[in-house]
Parts: sequence; C-alpha cells; structure tokens
Amino acid sequence: MSPRREQCVGMTDAALGNIVGAAYDAVAFGDAAQAMIEAMASGVEAAFGAVLRGLGWMDGDTKARALLKLSQVTRRVGAPDGPSFYPGFDVLPGLLLESTLRKNAYDVNNSIASIGKQPDKTAWQMTADTVNAYYNVSVLTGRLRILERRDRRTQAEEREEIVL
Repeated sequence: MSPRREQCVGMTDAALGNIVGAAYDAVAFGDAAQAMIEAMASGVEAAFGAVLRGLGWMDGDTKARALLKLSQVTRRVGAPDGPSFYPGFDVLPGLLLESTLRKNAYDVNNSIASIGKQPDKTAWQMTADTVNAYYNVSVLTGRLRILERRDRRTQAEEREEIVL
C-alpha cells in the first residue's frame, strides 16, 4: 500500500471507524465465524464460572458477587447491530479538512452530552475491525479480569491470571 493510501485509510478508520468496521465485518466475518466465536466465548464463560465455584479460598458472598458479575458481562463479537453510526454527521465530499474538523466537533459534543448520564451499555469502545480485548468496569464489558487473591496460609499476596 502506498504511504498516501495508508494515510487515507488510517484517517478514515480513525474518524469513521464504526463504518469501516461494519464494512470489514460484512466481508471478512460471516455468520459461521460469529457462531463459532459466540460458542467459544460461552465455553470460556462457563469454564470461568466453574473455576469460580470451585475456589476454596473465596467465601460464599464474594463468590456469589463474582458469579453475578460474570453473568452481567456483555460480549462484543463481530460488529455493532444496526446502522446507528454517527447520527447527524455527514462527510463533506472533497473537503477533507472541513470534514475532519466537523467530526472532531461532533465527537466533543457527544462527549459533553454524555456527562452525568449513565454509561451506554450498547456503545462499542473499539471498532469491529480492531482485534483486541478489554474490560470496562462501568458497563461490565469485555474480557475477564485478573483476579487478585490473598493466600490465607502464607498471607502472601499473589496475582493469578485465569487463562481459559
């Protein structure tokens, strides 16, 4: 890819990533892949739940809260449902600078409008073409966290990452 093309693709993905991600999803991520990933994620959640239920060092109340949190995790696989990308924003064909400035203002206005409101649990924190995992405590979204525990016999603190 030429440097100019890379720059244009990068700018478009940065400004309109949900649209780019949806287009990528439509071409590169079909229904079979969606079903396979959903089944894998269900298996990971089930295995993690089994691990939680089997932890002898965790008391019953903490275990119940952990299992409740696990049941509230929102999975993001594929692309967001529905074409609700950037409502009220239009790209101005042939006017890169103006469109970029308008998109920046659009993002700032949306951020300001969200102050004091409950987090939008349907909003994606990264685009569909971004391969990654994350955890957002305010909406219980993403990957499973690293558990911290204290070994009561030795009183030593230990970090244990559950890899499933």
